[in-house]
Amino acid sequence: YLDKLPERVVIGGGGYIAVEFAGILNGFGSQVTQLYRGPLFL
Repeated sequence: YLDKLPERVVIGGGGYIAVEFAGILNGFGSQVTQLYRGPLFL
């Protein structure tokens, strides 16, 4: 458990779970950077 949310988050991957977590954390106010080596997410 986190006592407070991080200001910035880096998520590696572009699958549906990574994209979902990126959206959730962004909705909570964290600045999210997502890294993926493919041409498109999902």
